[in-house]
Amino acid sequence: MLRPSELEIARHAPPAGCTTAAALAYTRRLATGHYENFKVVSWFLPRSLRQHFYNVYAYCRWADDLGDEVPDAARATELLDWWEREL
Repeated sequence: MLRPSELEIARHAPPAGCTTAAALAYTRRLATGHYENFKVVSWFLPRSLRQHFYNVYAYCRWADDLGDEVPDAARATELLDWWEREL
């Protein structure tokens, strides 16, 4: 299945099979630039844990958008199943 191009979050994602460095940069950009609350909270995290939190946040942000931003429930379920397989 192709990525869900109908979502804003998917438009700036790195390509499938990208390098680890590219994936880490993407999750960092998503977590620090997408929503102000997470950016503020991340200041309180130990530096050594920040990237791990960025990664978890990005996964959860995708899952949330797949469930909430797709108007067709069947398509949303299909995309959530795809996302689970991606993990």
